[in-house]
Amino acid sequence: MRKGKTCLCIMLICVFCLLNEKAFPKVMDKIVAVVNDDIILYSELKKEVELFKKSSLRRIPLPESVLERQVLERMIQEKLVDQEMKRLHISVDDATVDAAIERIKRNNGWNDDQFRYILQQRGMTYDEFRAEVKKDLQRTRLMDRVFQSKTVITDDQIDEYIKSHGEDVGSSKVNLSVIFIPKDEAINKSPDEILREIKNGASFYKMAKRYSKGPAAEEGGKLGWIKIDELARPLREALKTMKPGDISPVIIMESGYFIVKLEQIEQANKGEGVHISQSERERIRRMLFKKEVNRKFKEWLDELMKKSYIRISL
Repeated sequence: MRKGKTCLCIMLICVFCLLNEKAFPKVMDKIVAVVNDDIILYSELKKEVELFKKSSLRRIPLPESVLERQVLERMIQEKLVDQEMKRLHISVDDATVDAAIERIKRNNGWNDDQFRYILQQRGMTYDEFRAEVKKDLQRTRLMDRVFQSKTVITDDQIDEYIKSHGEDVGSSKVNLSVIFIPKDEAINKSPDEILREIKNGASFYKMAKRYSKGPAAEEGGKLGWIKIDELARPLREALKTMKPGDISPVIIMESGYFIVKLEQIEQANKGEGVHISQSERERIRRMLFKKEVNRKFKEWLDELMKKSYIRISL
């Protein structure tokens, strides 16, 4: 019955488009997908494609037609999820999202400056991170409702992961000071000039106070301790060859230019039988939890797409 109503709705929309296409040739949009009782317009798709281009770290550009198809598939999936969340009356309020973000900061031992730095070197804004956290919470609630049970990661599962991933468990920590220059920021000196002055004897911390637009700039860029595996790959690669007291070359990333001073390093103890801290166990628990929720979500979404009415006209 639902599919019959949907088809009738689609026919009416198509007739309207045909009748009005000649009258309003420049104004008319076109439908690129029908998802049950909802539609996706080409203008909406183009907007999402442009957002994807701005946020993507992909080095090899895709043909526009391929990119449009990939983004449209994601939009269809999101439309289906939104429909199910609405049907099941699932929502996540702002207070819950804020509490989740504070919990993430607390569990990782991040102060506000460190949190800003983690986002900065990942090329994410706070709003983008917040949207990601909200989506994770919504997905978890949806899966709990669909399967009528909560996703739980047991201590035995954590122990098994530690046993089978001994070399990957635990993380070295580094005490960093950072100078960050956004790519679109107009300053009196280039990042290379700033680095050259530091190499010639200028104080790293004074230069950070003067030129850095990153976190803890007023404190000379002193961030404190951060786990290496929380850093972006270019920063991790630079730190591999550095000793305490060393200053990195200018590191170019999507968000801007980084100059990093390695203050101290604390190597993690690896190997079987080594004690894993409670915070590290909680990190593993969160990682396994997210992996399990994503697995359930993918299986559920595949089944939902098979049962739904989806028509693509791209």
